[in-house]
Amino acid sequence: MTTSSPAPKYEFFQSEETLTFNLYVKQLKAEECHVELSEGQFTFTFRPPNSDSQAITLYTYARIQTTPPRVSIKGTKAEIVFQKEDKFVWPGFERNPDQPLGVDGTFSQSIDQSTSSTAKLYPSSKGKKDWDALAQEVAKQEEEEKKNHSGEESLNDLLKGIFDKADPDTRRAMMKSFQESNGTVLSTNWNEVGAKKVDPQPPKGMEVKDYPR
Repeated sequence: MTTSSPAPKYEFFQSEETLTFNLYVKQLKAEECHVELSEGQFTFTFRPPNSDSQAITLYTYARIQTTPPRVSIKGTKAEIVFQKEDKFVWPGFERNPDQPLGVDGTFSQSIDQSTSSTAKLYPSSKGKKDWDALAQEVAKQEEEEKKNHSGEESLNDLLKGIFDKADPDTRRAMMKSFQESNGTVLSTNWNEVGAKKVDPQPPKGMEVKDYPR
């Protein structure tokens, strides 16, 4: 007995030269999958397990070549890779049937605002991400990390310079105070720290906890 299956999820990926279509249906058989295409659309026919055959027709943003695409049937999906007729990154993946095909460097005036607003979102799927905004955020975080790291390096260089130029008593004071205070005190006065243990002095609002060793 066969039944009708719900519409499967699909998504697109792209490069300048190719358009990749992924259809997420499990346990498809290659002999039951077929692709028909023209320069601005394609139809993929498939048969899910224990179900009737289904067909999905999509209209691509720009022209695709009519040469046979590369079709891979995997355990959880079908993957179809089309060659683009013109080599450029599309601002969208699909269009309405009554909209003209897109060309390099321009938006068709008939493409609605909702399509234009998602021009740089890839891949196309649920939970889309704006990769340009994400890249800007990552760059901002990296810049902040560089600044913080630069500050840490300057402090370390300063302390290293003091240690290298110090006399033996000053070096002993620096090492003893830093180690005994768990890094919260750094003294250069051996007469002050040499005869007693240096207690931790954490910043205001924080406390030092001893952990078993």
